[in-house]
Amino acid sequence: MPTDVLRFTMVRPLDPSNGCCTGLLTDLIVLLVILLHVRRGVASEWPEFDVFYDTKVIPEDNEVTAYLFRNEIESVFFLPDDETPVSISVIPCASALEWNVTYSTYNKSERGGRHYYNHTGAGKHTFTLSGKLIFKISLRPLTSDTRVHFFATKKLNYVAYPALPNDYKVEGAEVQRRRISVSWKPSPEETPYDNIITYCVAISKGRSYPTHCSLNAHLYGDSYMKPPVGAGFGFAKEKRRFREMERKARPVKAAKRGQIVYKCIGSRTNYIYTRAKPNTKYFIDVYVINNNTNRTSSYTGLELKTMRGKKVKHLKFNKVNKVTLSRPKQKEVLKFKLTSFTSKVFLAIHACKGKVKFQVMRRGKTIVNTRIRNIKKITLRDLEPDDYLVKITNSRKGKRNVRVFISNSTKVFQQYPDLPNDTRILVFDEQITCSNVTIAWLEAGERQTYCLYKKEIPASTKRKRRRNKTDSCKTSHVKSSTKITCKKFSRRHRNTKTGVTTFEITGLKPDTSYQFDIVVSRRKRHSLPYQSVVTQTRSEC
Repeated sequence: MPTDVLRFTMVRPLDPSNGCCTGLLTDLIVLLVILLHVRRGVASEWPEFDVFYDTKVIPEDNEVTAYLFRNEIESVFFLPDDETPVSISVIPCASALEWNVTYSTYNKSERGGRHYYNHTGAGKHTFTLSGKLIFKISLRPLTSDTRVHFFATKKLNYVAYPALPNDYKVEGAEVQRRRISVSWKPSPEETPYDNIITYCVAISKGRSYPTHCSLNAHLYGDSYMKPPVGAGFGFAKEKRRFREMERKARPVKAAKRGQIVYKCIGSRTNYIYTRAKPNTKYFIDVYVINNNTNRTSSYTGLELKTMRGKKVKHLKFNKVNKVTLSRPKQKEVLKFKLTSFTSKVFLAIHACKGKVKFQVMRRGKTIVNTRIRNIKKITLRDLEPDDYLVKITNSRKGKRNVRVFISNSTKVFQQYPDLPNDTRILVFDEQITCSNVTIAWLEAGERQTYCLYKKEIPASTKRKRRRNKTDSCKTSHVKSSTKITCKKFSRRHRNTKTGVTTFEITGLKPDTSYQFDIVVSRRKRHSLPYQSVVTQTRSEC
């Protein structure tokens, strides 16, 4: 008979689990291994993976891999040739496994397989077999198709994978709102004289990856393991079965960009992640890789939650939004949401006292970055539907009050008044008389109403001339004052070269101190004050 052809007829299935022909099954497995190697013309070297693919018999001291289909049971075997205990490691990748180990003897008179061991999990698991028996390991992937690595050895103290310390847990050294610091104990294989060991860290918000091949499967996507060249006996039926298995395979796809953060950090045993989000759960896994063998071991991962962040306030459209900054360099974050394309969004930012930094951002990109003293109006154009962040930062010591008015309507936005950069009220000293005072101020904007107020200061509290530089957003101090006049001014009323408006106040008392205020408003909706000024009329004229 040619060496590349083997014909035999099986009257009934041979399976140790039903107690039928246990010894014959073992003989056939061994015979199959020999024939496969004769067929492939291999006399001295046995390609372990090819043999494992056809026989499902785990070799010694060589890692082999199988591809398993979701929710289908696949069996592999181990056939020890003596009583020496053997250590077997099972490393699942894309899916957790449910598996059990049964054994049977070579005695043909004994029927059935006996339960030996069972386990369920997604991490690497090692167990020991002992005895000259036929061991059958049945595995079932629980969540998806997956690859599984197997490694068996009889060598005592043989370290096939990088050694882990006695305490191989990842520890959370520091957890803040946006910062996570973790550490772990070094591998015993690490020495100061070489670079055998490399540590890698994986951070995910979705789940833990207890093995390195699990991480790779989800980070880069898994793929179906095609049969090796020369697998089987070349029958047409086998080839059809191989094609059907390939069509049936549903390997996991790669995670979306940014879902998993993976970084190798050399021999360091600590890592700081600075891009965390507040009040968010994270899974952190650490892997140790032997650079010589490229094999990995996994530390016990860490699950933690960052500290709760301050709730981001939403800017209300067509209303005045008030912000208070009480500490130096304090930052307040607000946001507004657009549900459709918007051609214009108007912003009026009023720093009631001092100077603040103002930014508008979208998806980490800065749209507006400016410093504001007093009041500034900004128009954002052609905005896509999205969430937009507004950041206001205190620039100096002292408390700052800021008002933000936002609208996408030109008509509504025009209701918010303008102020010039210089909001002082000037008094002409040479024109002060016993009953008259002439003042001047800078204008800003169009169609604004300027109301002038006076307040007599009692002689007991007589003060020198001064300007009030307090909160320029408040107008409550004019409630106790007397309104002198309200006039509408537009561009045609003012001096176009200087933008200065003058006004003579009459009917005042001699030798009396007065406080003068100007409040500007638009359409009687919003009001803003100028800086108050105090002056005194002459006693003799």
